[in-house]
This record gives sequence, C-alpha cells and structure tokens, in this order.
Amino acid sequence: MWTTTTLKKTFKLTRLYRELNERYFGGLLGDCTFEAVPDPCSFIPAVAAVTSHKKWTGGYAATIRFNSRIDWDEKDIRRVLLHEMIHYYIYVRTGRRLAFPHGLRFVVIMLKINVQHRERIRVYWHGGELTWSDGTLKVDEKKVAF
Repeated sequence: MWTTTTLKKTFKLTRLYRELNERYFGGLLGDCTFEAVPDPCSFIPAVAAVTSHKKWTGGYAATIRFNSRIDWDEKDIRRVLLHEMIHYYIYVRTGRRLAFPHGLRFVVIMLKINVQHRERIRVYWHGGELTWSDGTLKVDEKKVAF
C-alpha cells in the first residue's frame, strides 16, 4: 500500500504538478498538497478537493488524494494528476463546484490537452481498471478491501 511520502518521493509529485500547471494551465492553479488514502472504493483512483480560497490573495489551495490501494506507475500518475488538475482548473475559473464534474466543460479541456499535447487523459474508471487507449491501470486485488 502506498503512503503519501512514497508517492511523493517515487513520482516527484510536487515537481510534476508545477510542470503540468505551467504547461497546461498557465500557472493559474494555486498550491496543492498530496495524500495517499486507502479508499475502500477501488474504482476511485483519485479525488481533487479545493480546500480553501485565500480571499486576501485571491489564490486557491487544493489537496489531491490518491487511492493508496492502486498499483500506480509513472504514466498513470501523470494521467490521473492531469485529470484532477482539470477539476481544480474549472473550480478556479468558475469559482464553484460543478453539479456534473465530467460535463462538457471538463471534456473540452481534456480533449484540448489530449489533442494538442498528445496526452491520454480519460474520464472514467470502470470495472477495477482505468482504461486508456494504450493499456490499463490495474488494481492490485490483494490491496483492495471488498
């Protein structure tokens, strides 16, 4: 099972987050912390939660929680991190959480990044696997509590 420290150290999450923020979101996203959470729902790979809006600076802070029961690799960390960053970006741009988080706005941003930059961000997690066009992210069945 992953811990926050091993996830951050293994995948250099803070550096990757900053790189992706500059490249795809123009540095608009605010601070972000990362957590590894043993989510019993193995079909949820990660969750982005905007934790605060700093009214005095106009900035935002968020926490992205990765499911520690998933057997992560570098490509999938990047894809899921980008997915969660799109949620964060939409929140920063609109100032509110959306009722349909994977609606048209999300899909348009995702497709723009995928087409222009050859990323492979996807919307869904299905049947214990996060499916991409070039393979799947497998759930380690030994780590999942049913």
